[in-house]
Amino acid sequence: MQGRKYGVGTGGSTDDPFEGPWWGPVNPMCDVLGIPLLVASKSQCRCCTLRLIPASGMRIALVTDWFYPRVGGIEHHVLALARRLHERGQDVTVITPWPGPAEVDGIPVQRIPLRLVPGLGVSLNPWQLASRLDDALRDRGYDVIHTHWSFGATASIAATFVGSRASIPVIATFHSIFRALGLVYVLAQPLFGWRDWSFRATAVSEAVAEDFYWMAPGRPIEVLQNAIDPREWPRQERTPEPGRLRLVTAARLQRRKRVDALITIVAKLRDEFGPAIDVTLEIIGDGPDRKKLTRLCKRLALGDSVRFLGPGSAEDVRALLSRGDIFANACVLESFGIAALEALSCGLPVVARSEGGVGSFIEDGDNGALVASDSEMLSTLVELATNQERLDQLREGASAGIPAAYSWETLMDRHLELYGELMEPNKLPSPPWR
Repeated sequence: MQGRKYGVGTGGSTDDPFEGPWWGPVNPMCDVLGIPLLVASKSQCRCCTLRLIPASGMRIALVTDWFYPRVGGIEHHVLALARRLHERGQDVTVITPWPGPAEVDGIPVQRIPLRLVPGLGVSLNPWQLASRLDDALRDRGYDVIHTHWSFGATASIAATFVGSRASIPVIATFHSIFRALGLVYVLAQPLFGWRDWSFRATAVSEAVAEDFYWMAPGRPIEVLQNAIDPREWPRQERTPEPGRLRLVTAARLQRRKRVDALITIVAKLRDEFGPAIDVTLEIIGDGPDRKKLTRLCKRLALGDSVRFLGPGSAEDVRALLSRGDIFANACVLESFGIAALEALSCGLPVVARSEGGVGSFIEDGDNGALVASDSEMLSTLVELATNQERLDQLREGASAGIPAAYSWETLMDRHLELYGELMEPNKLPSPPWR
């Protein structure tokens, strides 16, 4: 770590983290950087009492199976993380087998040429995958590898293995609720021993962390949630229209997201209200289920009540949120819900299923509603459509925006702390959980 710059806490940075009026006698016992420090005692050693945040100079590889031009939650998160690491002076590269340009938003992207399985978008050749990732990760001498796991994320899994074997510090962030699919990882343990690889496990929500516990009993995991910049998602002023309920959502159009369930709820709402209340749903997003969902709308005779807006930019999403009364999410296995967080930042109440990660930042009855079933979602939306006072209460709660813990300003500090911790001597995770 010689030659790097450090900042203490959230303050500025300096070439010498030990500079200051608190110098004293040498303390050879400091175990943070492994060098003698001029302090009166270890209790006065600033690097032993305050976590040092590397301010610049780290070479970081973000490994993800899916990346732009494909659009989804992981892709969105990894790009946002890469941009902010770059802004903090870090040397960051995204490594992915997903085809596309060599640079996205000024971030270098190393594309690993591999044949991907159609429909899944992953490589099922673990030996070739590990070999090519090994070459990519060793060539640039990365200080830290940050992998992003989801179900079937073979490149992220292989990169975690490669980094562990090469003694490169690895953070593995889990982005999905696996449920029954997690049995694959349980059964894979005797064959691959992945629980015993040397990596720091993190999860994007408590729901994901709980799911991880039964896949890797006893293995520690920290919640390192997704984040947004509230300045990019400012509060939107909207005027309610009597006799209308405008539902909006943003999601990848695939089975797991259960957009079909949301469309079915809209059909039932329209049957319930008839012409008395005009219920509409606008959807931003694209994916393999687009045609199937369009056919469902036709079968339910929804006409223009449901609009598919296709993939959109951040500006398109902001425009959508400005038109909505409620952001609705029927996904049961929502690991986090970045689009719901963006909606909340804009002051839009969120109605979502309670099983996933949306409950991390939505307080039921305050800034939104958490429901345990589709029928409860239907009844909740009926109430909000007919009780303006109740809807106004949720809007008032949502106007407070997002908790500070979900802003990039807060989360970037924790990312850099974790990277710095793993780069300390003898700080690579060991497996006492075996």
